[in-house]
Amino acid sequence: MHGEEVIITKDEQPLVQLTPLLAAQRRRQPGNAKGLVIISDDFDEPLEDFKDYMS
Repeated sequence: MHGEEVIITKDEQPLVQLTPLLAAQRRRQPGNAKGLVIISDDFDEPLEDFKDYMS
């Protein structure tokens, strides 16, 4: 069913319409989100709230 639209029905009433995805407009490039996500230096450190459970 490559490229076809599919409608799933129940009791002859449409419930879901599946449509093919459009091709991406441009190719993704590594580094496009650089600077948008910041991870703190203590990211891998145990959380204070969980110290009682980790000992």
